[in-house]
Amino acid sequence: PPVLTHITLVYLPTNTTSFLQPLDTRIIASFKAAYRRCYAQFIIEHFNTHGNVLSKQDILQAIYLIASTWESVTQDTIVHCWRK
Repeated sequence: PPVLTHITLVYLPTNTTSFLQPLDTRIIASFKAAYRRCYAQFIIEHFNTHGNVLSKQDILQAIYLIASTWESVTQDTIVHCWRK
């Protein structure tokens, strides 16, 4: 395996997926809600700038939108998810 200097790998015990997956559903739901908000804002800005409705979104735009959306998911959302 490659030598990872800035990453620590932690292997999870077997059969923990069913325990851990419900915890990250809040994070996923928060991300989806934020993505929908950002996408709607993107469509509105495109319409106001160009005067037409965007029929397709290219992959690069989607990547930028996902990256900015992930930054809007707060640390508190993640922490509260794990407290339960």
